[in-house]
Amino acid sequence: MFLLYGRMTAKITKHPDPIIACPNDNRHMLNVVIHQLYFHVFFIPFFPAGPTEVFVKCSICEKTYRNKKVTAAYSKVKHFWYLFTGLFLVVLFFLAVGIAKLFF
Repeated sequence: MFLLYGRMTAKITKHPDPIIACPNDNRHMLNVVIHQLYFHVFFIPFFPAGPTEVFVKCSICEKTYRNKKVTAAYSKVKHFWYLFTGLFLVVLFFLAVGIAKLFF
């Protein structure tokens, strides 16, 4: 039997930011994209694994940048519940086994 596990990246959210200009074309069409690295088993996410990554992406030239001010502002984003789906399923399994042992 084989076990598929590893780390993947989930896009948490995307916000338009009209204040910062793109260094490449000097237009104010940037989006703040927030990614979270997570650990998975059989492609079911178990828990976040690492810091939240914040990127600034231009919607015209499609270049990606890192900005320290934007990273500091958006790095405190909460983790979404689906990144803990695997842990929830494991706890649910052990609860079901415990309840089944009580009644059978």
